[in-house]
Amino acid sequence: MQVQSKVIIRESFSFHIPPQQIHHFSPLLLYDISVYHLFFRTAYHKPIGKSTFLPTSPVKSAPCSIATFLCLFPLFIGPYCRLHLLAACLAAALVALAVWLWPAAETEPQRPNSAADPVLAADPVMDAYTAACQTYYTGADGREYHVFTAVTPSIEGRTDPVGYRSELIPAGGTVDFPATVMVEDAVTQDYAAEDFAALLDSWDVSVTAPEGVSRVKLWDAEEETPESPALLYRRLRADPTCTHNEVVWTLRMKSGDVLHLTMTVEFEEQQALRITPEDAPLETAQELQALLDRLAEENDADTSITVELPDVTYDAPVSVGCAVTLKGSGTAFAAPVTVMPLSDTERCHAYVRFSEVSFEGDGGGTGVTARAPTYLENCRVTGWDVGALAVNGGWVYLHGGYIGGNGVGARYDSAYSNSYTYTIRRIDFLNNTTALELLCLPPNSYAALDDCRFRGNGTDVYNPGGYRIEVNNGTEVTL
Repeated sequence: MQVQSKVIIRESFSFHIPPQQIHHFSPLLLYDISVYHLFFRTAYHKPIGKSTFLPTSPVKSAPCSIATFLCLFPLFIGPYCRLHLLAACLAAALVALAVWLWPAAETEPQRPNSAADPVLAADPVMDAYTAACQTYYTGADGREYHVFTAVTPSIEGRTDPVGYRSELIPAGGTVDFPATVMVEDAVTQDYAAEDFAALLDSWDVSVTAPEGVSRVKLWDAEEETPESPALLYRRLRADPTCTHNEVVWTLRMKSGDVLHLTMTVEFEEQQALRITPEDAPLETAQELQALLDRLAEENDADTSITVELPDVTYDAPVSVGCAVTLKGSGTAFAAPVTVMPLSDTERCHAYVRFSEVSFEGDGGGTGVTARAPTYLENCRVTGWDVGALAVNGGWVYLHGGYIGGNGVGARYDSAYSNSYTYTIRRIDFLNNTTALELLCLPPNSYAALDDCRFRGNGTDVYNPGGYRIEVNNGTEVTL
């Protein structure tokens, strides 16, 4: 372990000796200066363990101090001796430099041997949850597998072990997400579920909870399973009463080996804040903006915030920088709205939700630009060059409503987001030049059109990337 040091002397001094004046200083004084440097650099540095101070050690300080004195000494002796002593001093300085560098190599911290302990190499700060959710297994085929529980592959197309997940749920609400078992080649980190499955005899999954605590529900995810690289795939649903559950996967191998993988999940009810026009002025875009800015400063995604908007038209641009639900009552936005990037917390995803509001343009601009996950629920989007736009980091959830009379009704141009869905549900796309554009989607994504109507559009779906499109529940569309 490399030890850092802290200077405990509270007062010090420094000075500069001009070369043209150094002959005025006696050899004894210059020697005292070097001794002062040597003494205080060695005797008065105490180890303090972790700190932000720069490391200083007596071994390194002493040769530097000696070299300082040796290099100064030739400056005050006679001219006849200077050349010989200067060469000797330069040699001494090189020796001192070598001594100064030597301890650094000697104290290089030891790193874990990833071949001997792959789990340690993957995460040096192992805890009980991380250890319980994964294992390294040598199969009968001689191959080393990394087997672990996860939630879902990440946006980059890979996935990571998840041994613990904690989430806040609004009162009366539920959450659901994938619960999976992943298998990777321990060397290449490529997905290896198919090869591992050939070694698997049987498996089961169970949920345990303390007495009096509700249990999460697990069910088949038939639509998503074929698209997933997971070995085993279930969806998990929970409410706030599922305060502590353990999801245990048991894998029985043909060799007789039995593997146990455990993911712990905890859920709590989310604190809620509701703001009405009686609580804050909301008649103008400037007043709404001031409220949103204050909420962003005072709250994070752990608090569920709902702002009930009045029956007004906001005629200036609005920027939303906090996780909030904006619920309308005849409310209209006649200028562009931008949802800025948001920060998740450890227990809650951050998103913005617009409910029962209208976005009314004059033929240009973009109605809603989503740089974070954004819901449009039962909203009207009309009269824009681009009605709703999802860019990198953001997503637009379309659940119920009307999108009509735009150049482009909804455009998806987002390669990644921490939250997204495949489904566009119960939307009427009417009289747009292009109703839906799929320019860029996250890896392995597709579009599922559920109970939607496309009528009077120049182009129903523009899909230059060739993403898969599913048509469900009576959707009327020309592909």
